[in-house]
This record gives sequence, structure tokens and C-alpha cells, in this order.
Amino acid sequence: MFLGHEQKQNTLLELFDSHNEERKKQVGVNVTQSTYQQYILTRQYIAEFLTCKYCISDIPVMEINREFIVDFETYLIQQYDLSRNYVGNLSKKFRHIINLALDKEIIYKNPFKEHKFQREKTDRGFLLQSEIEALIDHQFEEERLEKTRDLFIFCAFTGLAFMDAKNLTNENIQTSIDDNLWIKGKRKKTDTEFNIPLLNIPKTILEKYKGKASGDLLLPFGSHQRFNICLKKVAKLCGIKKNVTSHLARHTFATFALTNGVSIECVSKILGHTKINTTQIYARVIDKKIRNEMNEFAGKLRYLDAKLLNFNEINIDDVLKSVKISTSETVWKTLSVKIWLKMANFERHSFVLVMNSNENNPKTIRDFYIVLMNYFLDNLKTENANDTEIRLAVNF
Repeated sequence: MFLGHEQKQNTLLELFDSHNEERKKQVGVNVTQSTYQQYILTRQYIAEFLTCKYCISDIPVMEINREFIVDFETYLIQQYDLSRNYVGNLSKKFRHIINLALDKEIIYKNPFKEHKFQREKTDRGFLLQSEIEALIDHQFEEERLEKTRDLFIFCAFTGLAFMDAKNLTNENIQTSIDDNLWIKGKRKKTDTEFNIPLLNIPKTILEKYKGKASGDLLLPFGSHQRFNICLKKVAKLCGIKKNVTSHLARHTFATFALTNGVSIECVSKILGHTKINTTQIYARVIDKKIRNEMNEFAGKLRYLDAKLLNFNEINIDDVLKSVKISTSETVWKTLSVKIWLKMANFERHSFVLVMNSNENNPKTIRDFYIVLMNYFLDNLKTENANDTEIRLAVNF
């Protein structure tokens, strides 16, 4: 300045403004409204931080260093009580602006090079099967709430995100090589392909709203914000106390599928994830899955257990006498004996324990046969389990 060679310096907020103007023109083309709003919000937070921390309205880009970045993130957490993950997302928008400055050779050193985002592991919510049933069973008086419920259920049984479900057209419904209908397309967020078998529930919803959406669209979604507002009312009416949002449907699909035996590779493909690590977020272990897997494990150990136990021989007549069941109906008695003879002695003891632990013991020999048969089919699977089931069904 003293020599008269003053050079105009590029400032951070000016670069933000220039970038955001370009992004505004791309909204709806290759940029979503929510992404654009995050850049606007990040710019607003930085302006407030500059005023609060340094008492200035702007700062040259070349003065940004790692200390500035750390202080900015700390300011957001302390001043606005934002989560670390959300602050990390805003910092990524900040980093994008710094990368622009590098590309334009405004700066030559990247202050984000040594900076790592500290993400926290979060518990992604999902609905239990009982809560899904509560949504389906509820009779809504308002049509808009019923529609909101239906669209949420559609997403919960397809795994589609809100925008992907909203943009579905007839072109996305295709017959695959297995002669079944599939939903095929590309995710708006990542541009990755998704291929989803069309189950009966979402198929029914598509038929219900056929011709009720605008243009070529299949489903009558409104705005994302209004949809989430209605979801809160739907959840309250159904007695669901969780924070139900549109994206919760996607979490529910992933967790529900994994819990019921669909492989993580298939779920990842359906969700349109580019990395299996992303899908593993949904691979939560819930009580039902633990119970099912431990029951299967216990079944494999059944014969090892028997070697450790020395049960007295148990006779079917003694069991029937203990529960005061008449054996006058010889047909049912004969069928019961057939099953009884196929069971090992320790298995018979196990059956008696289970039967006695139930509140309602069988009152007739027919009831006894049904309880015994169900126990045999549910707990005593062998290599020829299917043949056994068919034979017992025919006998019955």
C-alpha cells in the first residue's frame, strides 16, 4: 500500500457469495434445494463467527488456517448446540469453498489438509413391525393423513428415499427376467442405480393412487417439509412416540430386511449404496434377531445337551394321566404315539416342560396331539424335516 501497488485480496464471504449465486442457478438441475440452503446457512454462520470472534465483516481467504476451522466448529457446537455430525456437514461446505480458492490459485496451501472431521456414531431410528402394523391398521378421518401414511409405508417396503419415490414414473416400473415387476432407476442424491422387487404392499399403494398424481408421476407426494409435518401427526395418532420422518422409512426397510434374513449385500444393492460400509450402519442387532439366532444355535447343541443329562424314561400314558386327558379317542392317541416314538427321551422331557409352562394345558387327546405336533415341527427339525412336515400334515 505504501508503494502504491495495493492488490485487492479475495475474501471468504465474497467467494461464498459468488459460489452460491452459481449454485442457485443449478437448483433443480444438478443441485437440490436442501444442498443450496446448506451453503447459504454455512455462509451465514461464518459471517456471525467473524463478527463475534474477530469483530470483522469479512476475511481474506489466504488468512484461513486450521486454527480458524477448529474455532469455527467449536463456535457452532457451543453457540448453537449443534451435533458434531451436523457441524461436520457444514464444514464440508466450507471446505468446498476453500477447494475453489485452490483451483483459482487464490491460495496455494489447503488449511483443511491436516483437519479431520470427528463424526459421532449415531443410533439411526427405525420402526418395529408392531409399529408398522399400527400404521397400517389405523383408520384416519383426514384423507391427507391417510395419504401420508400410505406414502410412508410405500417407502418402508421399497427402501426408496423421499425424492426418489416422489419422482417415480411408469418408466421406473419394469418387468425383469423373472417375469416379476421391479422398480428400477437412479438415486437423485448419488446417481447410483437401484433395482427393487415390487412387493405386494407397495404395489397395492401404487394401484390405490393411480391417476391421482400430477403429470407422469405415480404417487401424489407434496413438499418434503409438509410431508414430515403430517408424519408427526400420523405417528401421534398411531401411538408411536418416535421421531418419525420420511427418511425413517428407509432406515426401517433396511433394518427390517436385514433382521428377516435378507443379506447385507442385497440390501446394499437395493438401497443404491456405493459402499457396503454405508449399509452396515443399518445392520443393527435387535432382540428378535438375537432370539432367533440363539434358538437356532441351541437347536444345534440339543444332542450334546442330551449326553450330559440322564433323564428317566418317560411314558406318554403317564404324561396324559398327569394332565387328566382321556385316551378314548384311539385315532388321536395313535397319532400322538407315532410322534412320541420319533422323539428322543430328553426331547420328550423338554416337551413336557414347555407344555406345563403354558397357561392353558390341552384338555383333550386331540388338543394334546396338536400341541405335540407343533412342538415337533417347531423344535425338532432334522435333515428330512420337510418330509416329516408333509407326512404329519397328511396324517392330520
